[in-house]
Amino acid sequence: MTTWVVLSDLQIPWHDAPVLEGLVLPFIAWLKPHGVILNGDIVDCYSISDFTKNPRKSQQWGLDAEIRHAGRLMHALHCISEKWWLGGNHEDRLRRLVWREPALAAVRALSFPQLFKLADYGFKWKSYGG
Repeated sequence: MTTWVVLSDLQIPWHDAPVLEGLVLPFIAWLKPHGVILNGDIVDCYSISDFTKNPRKSQQWGLDAEIRHAGRLMHALHCISEKWWLGGNHEDRLRRLVWREPALAAVRALSFPQLFKLADYGFKWKSYGG
């Protein structure tokens, strides 16, 4: 029997860091699952959402910070054999932003898997609604 772990709706940077880093990740390391699924809304993509934003929070928690924090999470899961990131509506905010400017739509580096370097951490990607 293979064991899988599913994490969902962390919404980095609003996640509960003490719980994730102090309890969840150590438990996953102890469990040694075969696979992990990051099941959408792992990052919030707050700074590129369509909603009205607090400018102070936007400066503190821009997309660069979310990419760094997501990278730390993926790195912490490096020993797991099979890794999937299933995009949620929050990850899809990047696609919607890029599609508003058609000239950017062809820039591969602006796709979620490229920008967040999923392949560098061994993650496979399934887009939102795909």
